[in-house]
Amino acid sequence: MIINSDDIKIKRMTSQGSYKIVKLLMNEEPTGNKTKMYNACESDPFFISDVHISMNTERTKKILNDINKKVSSQASLIVLGDLTDKHTGTFNSTVEFVKSINTPNKFLIIGNNDYYTIGDYIEMGFVYVTDEFTFKHNGQNYILSHCPIPLTNKKAINIHGHLHGSNTYWNMSPAGHYDVFVGTDAEPKVIRMSELLLPERMVRPQISTSSKINNNRILLH
Repeated sequence: MIINSDDIKIKRMTSQGSYKIVKLLMNEEPTGNKTKMYNACESDPFFISDVHISMNTERTKKILNDINKKVSSQASLIVLGDLTDKHTGTFNSTVEFVKSINTPNKFLIIGNNDYYTIGDYIEMGFVYVTDEFTFKHNGQNYILSHCPIPLTNKKAINIHGHLHGSNTYWNMSPAGHYDVFVGTDAEPKVIRMSELLLPERMVRPQISTSSKINNNRILLH
C-alpha cells in the first residue's frame, strides 16, 4: 500500500521482553530485491543512520554532499533507520532527499521514526526495505537493524543505529554491537562497513539499566 501523505504515520516500535525494537506490522512484509540487498552487503557498503530529515535546507545539503562525495554511483548505501522524522520533515522533503542521492543502490532498514508505508519508501527509490536483515560475509554472521538487539548468537555482529553515538546500551551487553552513527545530530555522516569494523573503533560502552534513560533513548531518538 502506498499513502504518499503526511496525514497517516505508521508506528512500528514494539516491546520484546525488556527491549524495544522496530518490527514490520502484521500486514507488512520485506519488499524489493532481496538478492541486490545481499549483493550490497557483500560489496563493503556505506551506512548512515538517524538522518531525521528536516526542513532545514542547509542541513540537508550538508548531509547530501557528504553522501554523494563518498558514495559513488556504483557503491551501495544502507540507511539503518530514522531517515524521516514526524516533527521536522515531510513526505515531499523525504522524496527529494532520497532522489538526490546519486547511487541507485539504496536500501532501508526501517526505524522507529520512519512513518511512511513500505510501498512509499520503495516508490521513493529504495531497492529493498525491511526491519532486520541477516547475512554472512567471510564466515561472519551479521544482523542489520535500527535499534540494537540482544544477540542470542554470541558470534554474530549487530550493526545498528538509534543510539546517536551515545554508546549507551540498555539491559544488554554491548559486545558484538557496532553503532554506525558518526558525525553529529546536526550533520550525520556515512561510514563504510570496513571502516566501521576496524579494531580501533571498538568501544567499551556502559550498559544502562535505568528505565528513565531507556525511555529517553526510545522516545527522543
